[in-house]
Amino acid sequence: MAEEVKSVELWRFCNDNIKTNGVVCHGYLEGKYFSICLETQNEISTWVKWHKRSNLMAVPNLVGIRADKLIGMILSRLDGNETAVDVVEKLNVIRQKNKNASVFSRTGVVSVEDTEKIRNLIKETEQKKAQKAVEKIQKEASERQERAVREAELKEKRRQERAEKKAAEKEAKQRAHEERMKQAQEQAQQRIRAQRALKLLQNQERTYTKMVLNSENAELPTVWATDDNAVVLGHLNNYFYRMKIGPNNPSFFIVQDDVVRQMTSDEVLSVLYVIEERLNQAGQYDGLLERAVSDFGIFQSKKNTKPTNILRERMAIAKNIAIQKGILTVQNVLV
Repeated sequence: MAEEVKSVELWRFCNDNIKTNGVVCHGYLEGKYFSICLETQNEISTWVKWHKRSNLMAVPNLVGIRADKLIGMILSRLDGNETAVDVVEKLNVIRQKNKNASVFSRTGVVSVEDTEKIRNLIKETEQKKAQKAVEKIQKEASERQERAVREAELKEKRRQERAEKKAAEKEAKQRAHEERMKQAQEQAQQRIRAQRALKLLQNQERTYTKMVLNSENAELPTVWATDDNAVVLGHLNNYFYRMKIGPNNPSFFIVQDDVVRQMTSDEVLSVLYVIEERLNQAGQYDGLLERAVSDFGIFQSKKNTKPTNILRERMAIAKNIAIQKGILTVQNVLV
């Protein structure tokens, strides 16, 4: 729409400005050009243009919220301007027509009365929506408060559980410490008892060994013989030996210092020779002597388990020799 009369500037701030030529209010606001026709034909007819283009003829006409926003911006800047009273009145009329046009675009109602009814209905609807929004906000606030209460209760419950767990862990650590101390004391007592037992065992071993080696018939082996089995105990060169002869796992071991080893064939033959020469005058050991040679061959061909407690093995051999030879009686055996 061409301007026939020179425009008068009503307001300016930096690049923003508002002008009018009596027919059109135009200018530049918030980075956009605008043009509003102050005179329209009917209650729903408006001319509102607002765009970044300087030529607003090809720009679509604004109706509704955006048009109302533009008019509101202009009115806020012209508030109190005495030279713009007429323009302000016309803009208020255009603003009302924009509201009617907005209603018409949705409902098709043209008359002012019907438009007012619809506007009131819209107002009531908006109030109801606002009321629902308020109720929703209140409901959400109540729910948030309930959640906060529940979270506080849950937090307190977790705090108590952590405190109880911490107390239980502390108590468990204390019990574990006491148990460790108790076990340490028991282990210390066991070590003391073991040391005492070892000392007693060493004393017994020395006593029995001394008895056997100092006896008058110290060189003679001790023989326990039954129909099928025999056990021969003795010592060679002050080393005790134990020979088990019979069908069930025959064994031939000698205890030398702190090691248990298999007897050699020479050692076995020397023991058998003493039995033959010194103990077999009546021939009662003929079967034992014959069986010993074959059992020694069986023993050498098999994997045999050696005794692990050398001291007990040596003491047991010496004690049994001493008892069998009458050097000491069962009643006098050290406990």
